[in-house]
Amino acid sequence: MEYQDCLEVFWQKLCGLSKDNCGSKVLELYHTKGFLTVNFAYFAVLVKWNIIDGACNEFWKYFLSADLILPDGIALRLRAKKKKWMSLENMNWDDFLRWFFGRLDGLEKNYVVVGYWGKNDELLIEKTKQEFTKVSKKWFDKFFHGYGELPWEQLNYLKSYKWLKILLQSRGGPQEEWTVKNLDKLRDFGFLVFNVWGLFDHRSGVEPRAPKVLQKFKLEWLRRLILNPQKNWVKVKDSFRVFKEILR
Repeated sequence: MEYQDCLEVFWQKLCGLSKDNCGSKVLELYHTKGFLTVNFAYFAVLVKWNIIDGACNEFWKYFLSADLILPDGIALRLRAKKKKWMSLENMNWDDFLRWFFGRLDGLEKNYVVVGYWGKNDELLIEKTKQEFTKVSKKWFDKFFHGYGELPWEQLNYLKSYKWLKILLQSRGGPQEEWTVKNLDKLRDFGFLVFNVWGLFDHRSGVEPRAPKVLQKFKLEWLRRLILNPQKNWVKVKDSFRVFKEILR
């Protein structure tokens, strides 16, 4: 794909609807196709991988292969408002999935959840499983960890499961590449795949969410920067580039 093609595909797949309508669209597309892949778009990642600069590289071919992209963060909302006249609702993986599972539980939908995380620490994994019960009434049906291949044979029983099958995938490497390379298997199993980036880091307490007051005033980025400047400075810097984008 050329640069403009990448940009057009990105905007076409970005869900510019309300959270309720995006959630409905996820389920509608899943039931239509029999499986689905969903990515979350964070502006700093768009800058990091150079799509803003016109590069349509291998990462973007992986990222844009998702069936649906959900907007994450203030910077992307500002750029969409300026460049596309789109009023986006923030749908980062943590908040959106908390809402999404709450909706499934409220509707008494049948579903199973499989987790796949790049970490390999038993204590963190147990904490993640416990914290997940605050998000969903369902326990993880299976939870795999480490950077090895997903043991598909342990999931064969799900092929006969007729209801919603959700894979929360944060393997890294990047995770979007793994998803594309395993697309045939994911389709065969009928998974609804969410590539969730740091969701498990939040759930395990490795990098907990900011207090509600900071979330309310959109200052989570400042807390992350103060607590871990070495890790988060580049992300913050890349997000601030939005001001250059919306002014030119």
